[in-house]
Amino acid sequence: MAIYVILSQEPNPTIEDRIKNLFPEDYYLLSDRQWLVSSNKIAKSISDEIGISNGEHGNVVVFWITGYFGWWTRTVWEWMRLKEAK
Repeated sequence: MAIYVILSQEPNPTIEDRIKNLFPEDYYLLSDRQWLVSSNKIAKSISDEIGISNGEHGNVVVFWITGYFGWWTRTVWEWMRLKEAK
């Protein structure tokens, strides 16, 4: 499955609730403005389903992760490896 990062300019509890409801087993909270989502859908479909494509919930963007590197908690790397294997 593909992994996406969803970034919000501001903390956004509405978007967080939508992500939790739409992807209950396939999201990872990075911060109050950042989420990882694993899905077979395209970025636009995810954006449409969450309700961010029309700008109604502020500045929020969905990026498809095609490569990554850096330093974060071990649980993030484990979550990503598990989701990529699906």
